[in-house]
Amino acid sequence: MDHAKGIAGVDYHFSDIGASAVSLVVGELNTNQYGIPEIRRSISVESVWKDGAHPPPSPSSLQHLPRTINRGGSLLKCAPVGGNRLVA
Repeated sequence: MDHAKGIAGVDYHFSDIGASAVSLVVGELNTNQYGIPEIRRSISVESVWKDGAHPPPSPSSLQHLPRTINRGGSLLKCAPVGGNRLVA
């Protein structure tokens, strides 16, 4: 489960998002689709609110978190675009 126990907040189902992305890429590779696709596709995974005994952390307490991801020596800047989607 992706959601922290006892803390109220949104459960984004990150493991399902990752599994869906891997499934999409594997499907493209199995059908010999390489490179940047002509038509952009997006995957949506529904989030749900989870009640808890403790409130979620305040945004100011999360400012120390990195806004870039290091993947194989290259830095990706990620920005939320709504829901569970990120654009790199």
